[in-house]
Amino acid sequence: MPRILDLSTISKPKGPVVYADSNEENIAYLQTRYPDKILFEMKDVAKILCISYEFVRLLVNNNTIASKQIGKRKLVHRGELARLITEGVDNNVS
Repeated sequence: MPRILDLSTISKPKGPVVYADSNEENIAYLQTRYPDKILFEMKDVAKILCISYEFVRLLVNNNTIASKQIGKRKLVHRGELARLITEGVDNNVS
């Protein structure tokens, strides 16, 4: 007979869950995960942050995300991407 797990005995955290990662840890992670990349395309930023490309484009265009323009492309520095992973982004951007 299959065993049934009683989920009512598992306690849930009260309030929002806060992760204690630091900007330095996130930079180290990105250096390990993407050793040959210093600048990331907006599509890569969207994929890493699990947000839409359109939202990344909006954040870059209103300077919420710092970027460097090289030719026609706007690229995000590894340090800026680490900052976004650490601090997050505001949903109330227009």
